[in-house]
Amino acid sequence: MKPSIINKKIFVLVVLLLVIIVVGILAVSLFSNNGNLPSEVVPFDFSLISNSSSSVLLQGESTYVKIDVTQTNGTSEDVNLFSMIDKSDSADYGIICDFNPSYGIGNFSSVAKLTILNSTSSNAYMVNFTAVSQSVNHTLSFNVDVLSAYVPVSGEIILPSVNYPAQIGIRSITIIDSKTNQTVRQDTEAVNSYYATLKNHNTYFVTVSYVYSSFFDLLPKSGEWSTTLYVDAAVGQTALTKSISFSNYSVG
Repeated sequence: MKPSIINKKIFVLVVLLLVIIVVGILAVSLFSNNGNLPSEVVPFDFSLISNSSSSVLLQGESTYVKIDVTQTNGTSEDVNLFSMIDKSDSADYGIICDFNPSYGIGNFSSVAKLTILNSTSSNAYMVNFTAVSQSVNHTLSFNVDVLSAYVPVSGEIILPSVNYPAQIGIRSITIIDSKTNQTVRQDTEAVNSYYATLKNHNTYFVTVSYVYSSFFDLLPKSGEWSTTLYVDAAVGQTALTKSISFSNYSVG
C-alpha cells in the first residue's frame, strides 16, 4: 500500500475521532442542563437607594442615612461602600463619613453617619455614596447644608412713638435662651440697639426695661416689654442683623 493512501486513512480516522469527542461533550452538557442548551451568564448588578437625599445641619452636628443595596441580576458578589472622600482627607472638607457595615454580599443595608466638624465652613456640600463590586459600581448623591452653629446677631430696638416733650429711655436689655432659660446677654446701657452671639435655629426671650417721662407726670414711669427673637442664619451667613420692634406696645 502506498504511503499517501495510508496517510489519508489516518487523517480520516483522526477527524472521525474528533467529531465523536465533540458530540460526546455536547451530549454530556445537554443532559447535565436537563436537556436545555447552556444559558448565557448574567452579570451581577444591584440597585442603590437611600432613605433621604438631603439634610440641614449645624456645625458640630451629625446625621444618619440608611442605604439599601438590592441585588437585581446575576450571582451575588461582595459590595463595598465608600464616601466621596476617605477619612484621612475628610477633615479638609469638615465632613466625616462612617459606614456600618462598610460592605456586604448581595442584599444588605448600611447606615452612613455624617459628622460635621465644628470648624466646617457654612456652605452647601454634596456627599457621594459609591457602592463597588467586582462587576459594577453605582453612586448616589446626598446634599448637606451646613449652617453656622453660633452667629453674631445685632440690630436696632424700635420703641413706641411718643409726642414731645414725652420721652422713652431704655434701662436694660436682657436676652434669655428659651431652651436652657439661661441669660446670654444683659446690657444696662441706655442705647437703642443690641449685640449678642447666639445659637442658630434657636428662640430667645428678649426683655426691655424702660423708663417713660412726660410733662404731665410728676415722676417717671417704668416698665418692661417682652418678645421673642428667632435666629435663622442661612447657608453662608456668618452674621445676622435683626431689628426688635416694640412699636405697637403701650407705655405704663
